[in-house]
Amino acid sequence: MKIRLFLSLFLLCAALVPGGAAADPRDERNLHPFAILADLVLLRPFGLALTVGGAGVFIATTPFAGIASIAPPHDALQKSSEMLVLAPAAFTFMRPLGDFSYQMGGVYSR
Repeated sequence: MKIRLFLSLFLLCAALVPGGAAADPRDERNLHPFAILADLVLLRPFGLALTVGGAGVFIATTPFAGIASIAPPHDALQKSSEMLVLAPAAFTFMRPLGDFSYQMGGVYSR
């Protein structure tokens, strides 16, 4: 029983270490391991929930945004899709792990 516990802990520790070894040596970001873990465990699932919820709200409000697009500048649908779906999706899927800065264009500095 002790050997299984030891091997389990060893494999868990070994799985966490190679990420730093495979990192780009020119990467000047100083990321703390707990920041990466918090991003992976807390923020990514929360961002996924916001993306799904925002998609539902966008679908529900599309008729109203369509009516609002009649008047100039005719961009109510585009703005609502960006704010309700694209922004949470970019925050969840396009942002580098552990990088808490958010940019709508998806361009992140190294």
